[in-house]
Amino acid sequence: MSTTVTSSDVQKNFGAYHDRALSEPVRVTKYGRETVYIVSANTFHEMKQSRRESVASADLTDANWR
Repeated sequence: MSTTVTSSDVQKNFGAYHDRALSEPVRVTKYGRETVYIVSANTFHEMKQSRRESVASADLTDANWR
Protein backbone atom coordinates (compact mmCIF):
# COMPACT_ATOMS: atom_id res chain seq x y z
CA MET A 1 0.00 0.00 0.00
CA SER A 2 1.19 3.53 -0.66
CA THR A 3 0.14 7.05 0.16
CA THR A 4 -0.67 9.40 -2.73
CA VAL A 5 0.18 13.10 -2.45
CA THR A 6 0.62 16.03 -4.79
CA SER A 7 4.04 17.43 -5.52
CA SER A 8 3.05 20.72 -3.89
CA ASP A 9 2.10 18.85 -0.69
CA VAL A 10 5.51 17.18 -0.69
CA GLN A 11 7.16 20.56 -1.13
CA LYS A 12 5.28 22.01 1.82
CA ASN A 13 5.61 18.99 4.13
CA PHE A 14 8.73 17.16 2.96
CA GLY A 15 9.73 16.03 6.46
CA ALA A 16 6.40 14.30 7.06
CA TYR A 17 6.50 12.46 3.72
CA HIS A 18 10.16 11.60 4.22
CA ASP A 19 9.25 9.92 7.51
CA ARG A 20 6.26 8.16 5.95
CA ALA A 21 8.46 6.81 3.14
CA LEU A 22 10.49 4.95 5.76
CA SER A 23 7.52 2.62 6.29
CA GLU A 24 5.65 2.75 2.95
CA PRO A 25 6.14 4.15 -0.55
CA VAL A 26 4.83 7.67 -1.13
CA ARG A 27 3.31 8.13 -4.59
CA VAL A 28 3.74 11.70 -5.85
CA THR A 29 1.48 13.19 -8.51
CA LYS A 30 1.82 16.34 -10.56
CA TYR A 31 -1.18 17.74 -12.41
CA GLY A 32 -3.03 14.54 -11.48
CA ARG A 33 -0.47 12.21 -13.04
CA GLU A 34 1.80 9.83 -11.16
CA THR A 35 5.35 11.09 -11.58
CA VAL A 36 7.63 9.65 -8.87
CA TYR A 37 7.70 7.56 -5.72
CA ILE A 38 9.58 8.33 -2.54
CA VAL A 39 10.87 5.12 -0.96
CA SER A 40 13.24 4.32 1.88
CA ALA A 41 16.88 3.63 1.12
CA ASN A 42 16.35 0.05 2.27
CA THR A 43 13.47 -0.46 -0.19
CA PHE A 44 15.53 1.10 -2.98
CA HIS A 45 18.49 -1.20 -2.33
CA GLU A 46 16.24 -4.27 -2.14
CA MET A 47 14.67 -3.35 -5.48
CA LYS A 48 18.06 -2.72 -7.05
CA GLN A 49 19.41 -6.04 -5.76
CA SER A 50 16.40 -7.98 -7.04
CA ARG A 51 16.85 -6.38 -10.45
CA ARG A 52 20.45 -7.56 -10.53
CA GLU A 53 19.33 -11.10 -9.74
CA SER A 54 16.62 -11.18 -12.41
CA VAL A 55 17.26 -12.45 -15.90
CA ALA A 56 14.71 -12.21 -18.68
CA SER A 57 13.78 -15.60 -20.11
CA ALA A 58 14.57 -14.25 -23.60
CA ASP A 59 18.17 -13.72 -22.44
CA LEU A 60 18.64 -17.35 -21.39
CA THR A 61 20.73 -19.51 -23.66
CA ASP A 62 22.21 -22.98 -23.40
CA ALA A 63 25.48 -21.27 -22.44
CA ASN A 64 23.83 -20.09 -19.20
CA TRP A 65 23.42 -23.70 -18.06
CA ARG A 66 26.90 -25.00 -18.81
